[in-house]
Amino acid sequence: MKDRSLFYRIAWYCGAVSVVSFPVSISLSQAGISFAAIAWMAGIVAHSDVPRFPWPRLLIAGLCIYGLELLSLLLLSFSGGGFAFIKQGLSREIKDVFLILMAFWVFAFSEDEDRRKTIEKLTYIAIGILIVSGLIGIFSRYRLSNIPYHLMHGWEGNMQARYQHHAGTFLAGTPLMFHIYLPVGFLHSHLTYGALLMMAMPILFLRAMNPIIRYTSDSKKQTLIAIMIFGAACVVFMINNARSAILGTIFVIALTVYYYSRFHWKKKALYLLIPAVIALLAFGGLFIFADLLHERLRALVIALSGQQKHTDYQRVLLWNASWEVIRSHPWLGVGAGHFQESVESILLNVSKQHPGLWYANETLQRGHSHSDPLHILAIAGIPAFISYIVFFAMLIHRAIKPAGQAIFRFGAPGLLIAGLYQCYVLDDAVLLPFWLLVGLTLRE
Repeated sequence: MKDRSLFYRIAWYCGAVSVVSFPVSISLSQAGISFAAIAWMAGIVAHSDVPRFPWPRLLIAGLCIYGLELLSLLLLSFSGGGFAFIKQGLSREIKDVFLILMAFWVFAFSEDEDRRKTIEKLTYIAIGILIVSGLIGIFSRYRLSNIPYHLMHGWEGNMQARYQHHAGTFLAGTPLMFHIYLPVGFLHSHLTYGALLMMAMPILFLRAMNPIIRYTSDSKKQTLIAIMIFGAACVVFMINNARSAILGTIFVIALTVYYYSRFHWKKKALYLLIPAVIALLAFGGLFIFADLLHERLRALVIALSGQQKHTDYQRVLLWNASWEVIRSHPWLGVGAGHFQESVESILLNVSKQHPGLWYANETLQRGHSHSDPLHILAIAGIPAFISYIVFFAMLIHRAIKPAGQAIFRFGAPGLLIAGLYQCYVLDDAVLLPFWLLVGLTLRE
């Protein structure tokens, strides 16, 4: 890049750092895209050789979601909330709008074919880090992100450095005894980690299955490695047990199979019945013999079968309270950053009318609705919700558009389905790789 300007090089390298670091440190990844955007804008002002700022319709639709949230917040502030009301909203949902810069950066800087291939390679590296860290996390009592803290403060768990959730013990009472844990990689939440794996699964699925079904010229060694990586990801994903992400994965794998069956595999797609039957038999065996498993492992298998977990009632209570908020404020919502206080007043009234629900309502995590569509409806009303649906409709339409190999197109749409059961619109660790894949989708 010797022939490139300083602005271009800073924007490129900082963006590249952001792409490869999202499974390790969201702070580093956000800093990377922030510095990349600053250098990029400075380069445009200085008329250097940086790409012009693009305005693809899909990203405009994404910006509209945040724009309508901001409009709702401003209109509601006129009713007496004032600046404090606006400030609270800007510090919550709306602050993550800058993460969409990742999609703009990918779209603009991948216009060059060599740069696009480099971004794709960096994405593969990031996915590799995600899987390896998950595999390590299965056998680690300590969260990988907390290792520096433990080195400085000892290895006892506390509120600053919690242990990972124990998932089971094997060969108990023998010298070969070992434990496994719910893997989170370098992240802090198994739900966040599951969402990142969900977005990676169709990429890994295609890398493993496409050469086999199409009899491509890929070497047998490369195909075997791809199958092993996909298998490892599946193991980590199942132990991670993020059910919302698993639902999203089922959707995106189905979308992937539909696209490739229609435009690439044709009748050869029937070969997929073999691994599908094997997977169903394996899971069926686990479910049938679940009583023979460790208690925690049995709970994981039962949860994967669709039966309720002990915390599911909390979602039902929150969804009911969210609907009450939506019914009272259908068009503008209650404003970004003001969901919790609105829900708390509803829960308080419910507890007064039904004292038996007092403890359950008091122990709820009320910071969000545990559902992306419900949360957007509650904070910004029907217009923002429509914008949210339109954006994902455009994203899915773009994903199934007949063009190219479409390796990276199918991860991002999974957030629509996963978001029905979990609130990812507030999770910046999920949104940044999501916008990365949206940018790659626009370029494939």
